[in-house]
Amino acid sequence: TIQVQKSVANRPWNDGETFGFTLKPVGDAPMPDDQTELTATATAGNTPASFPQITYTKADLGDDMQKIFTYTVTENLPSDVTADAPTKDGLTYDTTPQTVTVTVTDNGYGTITATPSAAPTFTNTYETADGTATISIQKTLTGRDWLDTDSFSFTVTRQTENAPMPDGAAGDSVTVDVAPSAAGTAGTANPISGSTGTITFTKADLGGAMTKDFTYTVTENDTTLGGVTEDTHTATVTIRVTDTGTGSITAVPTYSNNAEGANESDAANTSAAAFTNTYTATPVEQTLNVEKVVTGANAPEDFEFALALSGSNQGLVDGVSGLDDNIATIAGTD
Repeated sequence: TIQVQKSVANRPWNDGETFGFTLKPVGDAPMPDDQTELTATATAGNTPASFPQITYTKADLGDDMQKIFTYTVTENLPSDVTADAPTKDGLTYDTTPQTVTVTVTDNGYGTITATPSAAPTFTNTYETADGTATISIQKTLTGRDWLDTDSFSFTVTRQTENAPMPDGAAGDSVTVDVAPSAAGTAGTANPISGSTGTITFTKADLGGAMTKDFTYTVTENDTTLGGVTEDTHTATVTIRVTDTGTGSITAVPTYSNNAEGANESDAANTSAAAFTNTYTATPVEQTLNVEKVVTGANAPEDFEFALALSGSNQGLVDGVSGLDDNIATIAGTD
């Protein structure tokens, strides 16, 4: 029985994956039932694979006591794979024909032995394109509209050892600025968004696994904007990186904002690292002093005038003496 060995380099066999092979005789090498070729199928649980048995007779030896018969073995290629374009779904097929010999010997005692050479090995090599992802950050400002000069910065820190980082990273962290001028949303109260640069994941980052999770945290840096509170919660981002087994890597981030300090809306956000800041203006109390001067030769010794108050902040003058329907009565003498 002639066998063939199959190997896949750089990844495990995919579920249900099979590889077929064809054996053909060279010259007068015997074949069963006058067939012109034989086939064998290798699977993850069946390698080496065996071709159908070939029977050798004394007639095959002719007048010789020993004879070597030669066969060629080739891997069957998918319909869209050729020797000139041997790669499909990241897998490069072994397109080189290999030779197998069978030594047939009449031992002189009424029996014939047939000894094949070592099973040829066909190795298909797997390579995959890199996968990419970014970490999204959402910033909400309540209490006032965005200004062109507003800006917030965040620190993204890897928690998984040697996790890939975007360009601009310094060691384990990178700073990301989020500003309405960049997002084109100045003057609106809508959340604005920003993101890290592209994070590239390679086959080597998986360390031989087909799937691996990489964890990062996002925190807001101190703000210098007056009247704006800081959001102190820590968002966690997990990027699941998967080798599809068909020549590509996917990198899918998931977001968790459900940490101490996050408001209800941010805690429910699963599409970005979400942070909310609130603007509050501090009330200022101001005393208004009014002096009334009456001049003229006939000015009365005693006088009284009414001062009318108007504006949106009338309630701030409740302490004015004599206030009645926002009319302050001022009395005095000359």
